[in-house]
Parts: sequence; C-alpha cells; structure tokens
Amino acid sequence: NLMKRAENVVHAKISHIEWRDDCLVFTFAKSKSNQRGEEHLGPWHVYANPEKPHLCLFLAFGMYAFCNPHILKGGGVALFEGTTAKSVYARYMARFNNVVNKELVRDLRTLGYE
Repeated sequence: NLMKRAENVVHAKISHIEWRDDCLVFTFAKSKSNQRGEEHLGPWHVYANPEKPHLCLFLAFGMYAFCNPHILKGGGVALFEGTTAKSVYARYMARFNNVVNKELVRDLRTLGYE
C-alpha cells in the first residue's frame, strides 16, 4: 500500500494520480530525502483490496472524491485543502469529531442521558 508523509502529500494534485491497467499509480516528486524532486522515486502502484474494504484505497478514494468533487476538475487542483499538513489534518479531524460527537450525544439521549 501507499504510505507518505503528510508534508509531502499535502501538495498532491489529481495530476499525480493515473489509472494504469487495474491499479492507481501515484507519482510524487518530493520526499524527505529528496526535497528538489530531482531523483524521483516511484511511481507507486496501488491495487484494490476487495477482501478488506476497510483497507481499500479505491473505496476510500472514491468516497473522498464523491464528497469533494472539485478535486476531479483537473491537473492543478489540490487533493487536500489547506497549505500545511497540520492544518489539513486538524480540519478533517475537527469535522470527524463534530460528526462523532453529535452521534454520541444523540445515542446517549436515546438511552435517557442528558
């Protein structure tokens, strides 16, 4: 599977991803050891995981694209909003916590807790 540092992925664009046969191919020029992108490593091939949907990048990417259709507009569009890895992570965690907290409060109220 594909694992990258948040600092490298925060500037990823849809143009860094392509379909090739039965996989998604990711190409990121920058890495921790290669800041200028001159000695590019990769590409990274990622395949579907129908046996374990909770680990399937295809399913996760499809859900993300469905919720953020603007990322599919073209090459220059960033995959993730924000300019720093920390702000992107914080924003998505805040959204997640908000949803989870609302559901938790609702569930506790149905059980009789206020």
